[in-house]
Amino acid sequence: MPTFDLPIDKTGCVDRCLYGQSKKCTVTKNPNERYPSRKALVLRNWELINSKKFESEITAQIRKKRINDFRWFSSGDFFSLESIDKVIKVCKNLSRIRHWIATSRDDLLKEWLKDNSIPENVNIRLSAPVPNMEIPQFMIDEFSPFGVTFSETTTDPHKANCHASISTEKGINCGDCDLCWKKDHKITKYYLKGVKNEIS
Repeated sequence: MPTFDLPIDKTGCVDRCLYGQSKKCTVTKNPNERYPSRKALVLRNWELINSKKFESEITAQIRKKRINDFRWFSSGDFFSLESIDKVIKVCKNLSRIRHWIATSRDDLLKEWLKDNSIPENVNIRLSAPVPNMEIPQFMIDEFSPFGVTFSETTTDPHKANCHASISTEKGINCGDCDLCWKKDHKITKYYLKGVKNEIS
């Protein structure tokens, strides 16, 4: 699926959650992330999001894809209030596209929501930074009124509602599932398998 990704070391997300600290982060375990072309891509994205031409260039690139859904941050995360502003501006420019933004930056999001609102075509899904952790009710109460949704992980496949993470097929294929983009789907629970399942 089309996605905009950033380097996990530069955005700091690898140091903020238990997945990264225990070196079981999905990104660090993905062999594709070691390809020079992949490294060059996320570095280019990093330089671009920190430039003045980010909004115009990314808007044009996504528009050319002629897609209905777009994902932000299968790697990396928001790293400043300005980075949230920039991404949201792109989403507003592409109002006919549904945008799913995964983030663990509840601190930045809380600050940003004081003076901003989430566009109708954007689903910001706040992810729990600890395996098997349920989003605390106080966070659900705090962020839900703003339209924020949530994601969790589990080492019990019977508790997961993401069929792609439960699948025994090689890789992850969402197929025609679009739950992560839906604002009325409040909590997505992903199954941790393989080496990621060793975290507890």
